[in-house]
Amino acid sequence: RSEQFTNQQKVVSGTSQNAALNALLQTLSVETLMVPAEVTALIPPKAYGYSRNRESFTSNTGLTFDPISAAEASAKHTLSLLLNAERLARLQQQSMLDSDIPSVGQLLTKLVGATLQSAPKKSTALLIQQRVNQQLVEHLLALWHSENLVTEVKAEVYLTLTDLSQWLMNKRSIKKYKGSRAQFALLAKQINYSLNHDKMATPVSKVTLPPGSPIGSY
Repeated sequence: RSEQFTNQQKVVSGTSQNAALNALLQTLSVETLMVPAEVTALIPPKAYGYSRNRESFTSNTGLTFDPISAAEASAKHTLSLLLNAERLARLQQQSMLDSDIPSVGQLLTKLVGATLQSAPKKSTALLIQQRVNQQLVEHLLALWHSENLVTEVKAEVYLTLTDLSQWLMNKRSIKKYKGSRAQFALLAKQINYSLNHDKMATPVSKVTLPPGSPIGSY
């Protein structure tokens, strides 16, 4: 019996995908990630008899709330979704069928431009920017080493990493990037070592977002 199917799958339009990408990139901006100083001042260390639990943000500053690591955890979450190997494989296929849909290469270019290659910050904003930069490089290298990454996406990741390494080496001596000179040298070294030795140069960051209370559980 022949039937007319009305619930066939449809690819999300390029307009919607670009809008979603721009929204996600905004979550990686320092302005979005920074906790205002007046808010941080209202978060005291745990009182005597209380300890950190699964609902606490990861802290690298001992007893105090660590707004920089909280920002890093949020950026890590966004990047884990944007740089999912299976999603990138779908995106590359979709972009071949519809030129309005961003390709993996275009996504990576926008991602690097919105993070590591964005205008350098100052003060604590610079620290957040550097944490985001580190997360970006870690996720790109993790993709490169993934056994499940399809070759067409792997090629785009390789090109991004090699171009990024060269960009970092060229920019680290420019006065504009004085505050990030040391990190640029470190990131370039991590990329080159990882590509040449087929393994990560340093252990990846273990910061995570608190899972939040269960919703709808009985």
